[in-house]
Amino acid sequence: MEVFTIRNLTFAYPEQEKHALSDLTLSVQPGEFLVLCGPSGCGKSTLLRQLKTVLAPHGRRSGEILFDGRNLDSLDQREQAEKIGFVQQSPENQIATDKVWHELAFGLENLALPTKVIRRRVAEMAAFFGMEPWFRKKTSELSGGQKQMLNLASVMAMNPKLLILDEPTSMLDPLAARSLLDTVERINRELGVAVLLTEHRLDAVFPVCDRVLVMDGGKLRIDGAPAKIAAQLAQE
Repeated sequence: MEVFTIRNLTFAYPEQEKHALSDLTLSVQPGEFLVLCGPSGCGKSTLLRQLKTVLAPHGRRSGEILFDGRNLDSLDQREQAEKIGFVQQSPENQIATDKVWHELAFGLENLALPTKVIRRRVAEMAAFFGMEPWFRKKTSELSGGQKQMLNLASVMAMNPKLLILDEPTSMLDPLAARSLLDTVERINRELGVAVLLTEHRLDAVFPVCDRVLVMDGGKLRIDGAPAKIAAQLAQE
């Protein structure tokens, strides 16, 4: 079953006649790695935020969004928090606590999971992400790259089925960006988590993704294999 099914999605912001998204249809398969690209203002972030209701902007929406075959609006916040991971652009904006270990546990505590389960998942994430050297540091002492890696690890501790990332490296230096994108690839390859990513470093993600989606003017213009899309973009 498809992770996400989006049919004829149209959206306009309040008091705006022009649609930010227009008659958009696409699907995300289990374990798939998708890259979403297009010029600034084409609707990429607006689309991604429609896929988690707590982040969805206000406005007029029509069409259908299904997660695991169910209407997204019918999933409560707990289920969405667990199954749909979302990493935003700013490394600062998602961190809620003062210590690295507590940040990893924070979402799990909010789900009221047993202490034993929380400790196990926190330990697993710290090991997977190589965070042991800074596990007990204050979050305020971390670099931008470490903060974004912590955001990613905290989302993954929830064991999501889909990981959505909205320009996650836009505020990182090249080395930190490369490390983060390599980790996202590992998550997809080793854990089988589906990935939907917007990213301006296309040379880093085209070789590892399954499909590329190109948006322009709020519409999905191209949906195809990375090599084919790269050739088309090179000719423009």
